[in-house]
Formats: sequence, structure tokens, C-alpha cells
Amino acid sequence: MNSPDFRADINGLRGISVVLVVAYHLQAKGAGGGFIGVDVFFVISGYLMTRIIWRGLAEERFSVWRFVAARAARIWPALAAMHVVLIALGALLLPPFDMRSLAAQGAWALPLLSNYYFREHSGYNMQGSDDLWLLHTWSLSVEWQFYLLYPILLIVVVTLARRWGAVRSEAGLERVLLIAVVCAAATSLGSQWLMTSTDPEGSFFLLSARAWELLAGAVVFLAAPATTESRGRWRRVSGYAGLALVLSSALVIAVLRQRPVGLGAYLFAPVLGAVLILWANDQRNCILRHRWLQSLGRWSYSVYLWHWPIIVALRLTTWSVDYPRLTMVAAAAASVLVGWLSYRYLERLGATPRRGPAWRVATRPALMMAVAGAAALSVTESDGMAWRAPE
Repeated sequence: MNSPDFRADINGLRGISVVLVVAYHLQAKGAGGGFIGVDVFFVISGYLMTRIIWRGLAEERFSVWRFVAARAARIWPALAAMHVVLIALGALLLPPFDMRSLAAQGAWALPLLSNYYFREHSGYNMQGSDDLWLLHTWSLSVEWQFYLLYPILLIVVVTLARRWGAVRSEAGLERVLLIAVVCAAATSLGSQWLMTSTDPEGSFFLLSARAWELLAGAVVFLAAPATTESRGRWRRVSGYAGLALVLSSALVIAVLRQRPVGLGAYLFAPVLGAVLILWANDQRNCILRHRWLQSLGRWSYSVYLWHWPIIVALRLTTWSVDYPRLTMVAAAAASVLVGWLSYRYLERLGATPRRGPAWRVATRPALMMAVAGAAALSVTESDGMAWRAPE
């Protein structure tokens, strides 16, 4: 938190986003639009990744391999641990059929391709997802695919611009990148509009339809003035207006009972709200700086990662029927507690060393993913651990 790159407003926005998503998955009253928290996460991710890549490109020291290794170190340890824990507990509690389903989901979730799996096998129907332990990993897959492709796009643009002599300054290079990103975002947005009617599931799950949200964050970074003072006196108003837009869009979607799949134009509001907050760069926003939101923001990835399996597990018990409110509170509390433990003891396993080659950055996370993959393979090869069932 003491890093000069740390932004309390972004961290607080992460906290709000994860609260919205968890409340939606808990089916809390009035939280029917909470799924837009994922869209806000996408905007934040696009902004932060562009900041990292741009600095490396501007100084001519950017490495795609190290960038991807750093992202792997951030994502893989907790993801691998969650999968191993699910298989271990499933071996004690789940029948072979459910174990086969879990292993099949893991086979796509571990290489971060689960958005394709769930597009074909399930959709995003909350009432029919009680055995989809890894459904929430679709958004991680979208982000990972963005991490792999986005740096290549920017490198190609920068290389061509420099080779053709199109830019002679850092500011000129930034403008060229901005034009390229805007064009890519417009293409993705057009793809989503088209798919909303022709392939609604694809418009929800696929990177081609979601990239514009990530690129919206990129546009903010490339287009915003270098100093906050130059953004004018309306900067603080912009920050609060963006927050109001994010929260009100979630409420309106809930009131109108809109489904997450094929939502289309409704996604403009939360994306625009996140854009306004990022542009404002207001570190004195009293709501986003709240200490609870700051804590949730730090733990947001782990809370998001563990909350869904916890909810699915509790739905498989009679508690969710006999004590629905108590179950909801227990699931929320367990998500935060396990998320904090995961942040403290798992996410830090992948802490990126300041120096060293890319392979060194990714070694420990890769070993953890290999163990998780071996666990999934053992379940598949044993037909869901069928040996546990009586003859």
C-alpha cells in the first residue's frame, strides 16, 4: 500500500465490485444487478495493465514473457490451491458423477479457458449452477486471454510507428497507442452488439465481446492528463458521479430484472462509472477510502475466487432451505475469512521478485498449477474416484 503506484480509489472500487458480485451470487434482495461488479473489474484491469505495459514500452525495456510471468504469479497460486482443496473435500463428500464434473471443469479452468467450457455447457443461469464449482473462473479466463494478446497488439503498434517514423516523442507514441486502442475497443463493442442477438452466451463469455470493457480502462490511462491538477475542478465531482453511476446501474438492472447474458447497452453505465472514477484519480474520496473497502479491495481477488465454491457447497446442504438468511450470512462471512487467508498465505507465494528472469518469476506458481493439474487428471483417470463407491 506504500507503493507510489498505489491508488486508494482503485482499491476501494475493487472492494465495492467484489461486494456487488458476492451479493448477487448470494441472491441477496436488491442485488440482482450485482454481476456488473465483474465489468468494473475488467475496466480496472485494463487500466492497470496498460500502465505497466506503457512504462516498459516507453523505456524500451518491456518483456512479454516477464509480463505474463508476473500475471501468472498473481493468479495461479490461489487458483491452484482452490482446485486442490475442492478435489480433496470432494473425495470425502461428493459422488463419482460430481467428481467427474469437477475434474472436467478444472481441466478448462486451470489453463484459464473455462469461459469456452461454460459457454458450451451451462450458460450463466444461477438457478441451474449448483454443481458448477468453477463457474466464476470464466472471468479470470477472459482476463488471462487479454493478458496474452494485449501486449502483442501494443508492441506491434509501437514497432510499426517507430519503424515508419510516425512518432518522434513519447507523447506522439502515446497518441498512436490511444488511436489503436480506441479502434480495437470499437471493434470489440461492435462484436458484442452483433453477438447479443446471434450468440448471447458468446457475448457474455468471450474475450472478443468483452475486450472493449478492458480497453475502456486503457483509454483512460492513455488519454488522461499526466497530473491531476490539469483535470480541472470537476475532478472530485467526476469521482463521486462515477461511483453513483456504478451503484445506480446495479440497482436499475435489479429493478428491471435483466439477465446477465445478452445485456448489451446496459453495460455502458457501470463501465462509464468506472471510467469516471479512474479519470478523476481522487484519492480523497471518503467512500472509496473507507477502511473496510480498502481491506476488501486488497483481498478482492481471493474473496472472488473462493466465494462461489463456498456458496455452491452451502446450497448442497439443507441449511440453505431451513435457514436461508443464516446461510447467506455464513457464506458471506466465510468468503471474507477464507479470502483473507488466501490473500495472506497464497497470493504472496507468487510475489514477483524485483529482479531475475521470467522463468524464475513463474516457477513456484507453475509447480502449484502442475500439482492441481495432476489432481484433476487423477480424478478423471479414476472415473471420479469410483473406487470409493460401494459395488
